[in-house]
Amino acid sequence: LPTVVRCPGLIHDGDRPPANNITNPCCKWEGVTCDDDSRVTSIELRQMKMSGIIPPEVGQLAELRKLYLYKNKLSGTIPPEIGNLAKLTHLSLGDNLLYGNIPEEIGDMISLEYLYLFANKLDGPLPSTIASMRNLKHIGLWDNRLSGSIPSRHSTSALFRKISTHCRQAPMCHSMPSTVTAYHPTHALYNA
Repeated sequence: LPTVVRCPGLIHDGDRPPANNITNPCCKWEGVTCDDDSRVTSIELRQMKMSGIIPPEVGQLAELRKLYLYKNKLSGTIPPEIGNLAKLTHLSLGDNLLYGNIPEEIGDMISLEYLYLFANKLDGPLPSTIASMRNLKHIGLWDNRLSGSIPSRHSTSALFRKISTHCRQAPMCHSMPSTVTAYHPTHALYNA
């Protein structure tokens, strides 16, 4: 993953044009999709047995819409710079070895529709900024060590009526409002 986000020509300044797909071989890598201006729009590197961290530079991929990194061996924390991905609609980091808190900056991802952070070692409360994510349709958080309460906007919304945090391992399940029903992760998602 660090090689992808640091590939020459993929991250560029607004005044400096990027390399085109002909001169920039990174856009031809398996799992990387670019637009006509060689800007990365999708990274799909699921089940690749990758290890390492998610580099902060991922936040510089301004045109990124899909980031699928689930079922790898990625470790470390989710970098706060991920919040810079305002056009991202799909974020799938589930089934890795990520730990620490979910960064508050995740709420800055205003286009996000699908958020999958399940089966990691994430802990702490859900960030309050998640309440501002108006486009969020699905969220999967089971098999983590999350605690605290569900941010107020979602506590009674349809999005959180069926919650898929694996309640045996998520203290937050004990403090859910009565309008929220917990169910097993085989159902896989929070559904809008």
